Amino acid sequence: MSIGSASRGRSIIVGRVSSRSSGRPSRTFEVPPPERPITRAQSAPTFAVVIAAYQSEETIAAAIESALAQTRPADAIIVCDDGSTDGTAAALAPYHDRITLIRQENAGAAAATNSAARTTDADFIVILDSDDVYRPERLEAIAELATQRPDIDLISTDVVAELDGTALELESEIVRFPTDVESQRREILRHSFITCPAIRRERLLAAGGYDESFRIGYDWDLWIRLIRSGSLAGLVNEPLYVYRLRADSLTGDNARSRYQRVAVLEKHRGDPSLSAQELAIIDEGIRLHGRDAVLIEAREAILERRSGARRLALRIVTGRGFSLRSRLKAMLSLAAPGLSRRFLVRRIESSPTGGVSLRDR
Repeated sequence: MSIGSASRGRSIIVGRVSSRSSGRPSRTFEVPPPERPITRAQSAPTFAVVIAAYQSEETIAAAIESALAQTRPADAIIVCDDGSTDGTAAALAPYHDRITLIRQENAGAAAATNSAARTTDADFIVILDSDDVYRPERLEAIAELATQRPDIDLISTDVVAELDGTALELESEIVRFPTDVESQRREILRHSFITCPAIRRERLLAAGGYDESFRIGYDWDLWIRLIRSGSLAGLVNEPLYVYRLRADSLTGDNARSRYQRVAVLEKHRGDPSLSAQELAIIDEGIRLHGRDAVLIEAREAILERRSGARRLALRIVTGRGFSLRSRLKAMLSLAAPGLSRRFLVRRIESSPTGGVSLRDR
């Protein structure tokens, strides 16, 4: 996944593969080499855009409008209202004849997406978060790759972030997309390189869908299960998915998301097919995400003046695996908590995203 990058043109790369449609320049796709001879599909597969909506009254209309505005129309748009209590129902009302609407008691986005996937017979489920939008050519580009490479089960596109409508350049967030099978099996344990993809529905259902016990990290868990069970992932190298951020709603990286990453990795640690190298990647991820969870939890406690801030700071000062810089900051919070809090507030206010990490969205 590349966040905040500019469009790099259109051209398949194994590494990269070229696609040419009449009158258009080529698109760039990044895909692993096929594991067997592949014949181009005679027709494009069908696509159902799936939106899990919860308390989404301010954003759901824009998400639906972007799905309706596709140059290659979706075969279905399915919205699952996951027990919203705000004005989401009213915001959905104008679209009742253009979408399939499901309502359920609040059970989380994983459960909402599973419910939606079970209502369609489309070949692919295409994820759209309720506060994001597609650019108009997203489904067209995904369909081109799906037609050229019918062996690909997960198709993502490049991503751009917008803050109140202005594109952000966040080069530190870039994750290189792996383009060989073994790298995909290994790197998916390190981080999620897939963002809101088109998922082959039969593979999704065969895998048991999203794990509904996770409120965060359920998507990464599913990508791990699919890729390690033989699915291949491909990327359309254009920023056709837009993360939409608002200055008044940025909450920043949070400890809960890091603890959930640890939980995802611990779930997969018992996989008997893991090589020694893959097991080492998981153990390193558990260590790093656990460390970061403590650091972020300490930051949150200082900012919110929680009673546990001192305990967390002491844990950083005396614990293992923390950098000298982190220890010094923790010592400052012990000696001068007010000064430490003012420093954190200034740092957040000076950040273009308010300290938010897009990978935790």
